[in-house]
Amino acid sequence: MLSSLFRPPIIGVNIVLSALLFGASVQSVRAQAVPQTPVDVQAIIKETQQTSQKDKTLTVAWWIPEQFWRASASQNAGSSPDRTEAMLKALRPYTLVAVLDAKMGFFGKLDYTPDADLAAEVSIKDGSGTIYTPLSDDQIEGDTKTFLGIMKPVLANMLGALGQNMHFFVFPARSKDGNAIADATKEALLFVEVGKKEFRWRLPLGSILPRKTCPACKESLSGAYKYCPYDGTKLPEPALPAGPSATAN
Repeated sequence: MLSSLFRPPIIGVNIVLSALLFGASVQSVRAQAVPQTPVDVQAIIKETQQTSQKDKTLTVAWWIPEQFWRASASQNAGSSPDRTEAMLKALRPYTLVAVLDAKMGFFGKLDYTPDADLAAEVSIKDGSGTIYTPLSDDQIEGDTKTFLGIMKPVLANMLGALGQNMHFFVFPARSKDGNAIADATKEALLFVEVGKKEFRWRLPLGSILPRKTCPACKESLSGAYKYCPYDGTKLPEPALPAGPSATAN
């Protein structure tokens, strides 16, 4: 009963975010139609956004990798390469996660968890088990804060209460030893924890990789697959797109 009541809002989140983020940039919030790029923004969203509806609560966790911002900006006719690179430079030092959490009423009313309370519940964990808590405001660069500050009212205007209560949390991009905490192009695990709920991503993301063709059955498969799920044939390894470099800033 509850799951059927709350399915429409989550579908709405997926559709609107895929249409809106990122037709918006720091300089331009209105998206314009341009030819589709090889990387499908909606496919990235589908793979990076997860939803849990348990114990009369609704939780949405969305890990937002660099490839999403780049692909979305490429679909905005008002976004030049220089603007895109400025945006990526502001975001690249961080791992960005958006979270919405609410208790669900029987007739569809959502009681949202406030930002400050949610911050104490949200963390990320890398494949080695190291846990990272959100960075404080004074640990985040000014351009990044400006960028996220623009996105907040855009989400609120487009999604109403859902957008207003979807909060961005900023974590470091790299561990103490300099390795990327979450590189969408490399094999790894990433976890987002919201209280006792845990969301897991197994990387790399298939949505950003070239699709593979099984040499035996000729089936077109996700670029993240190592073996054909239909006949077990080992698949060729394509060249991976470039991920964050150790010197990126």
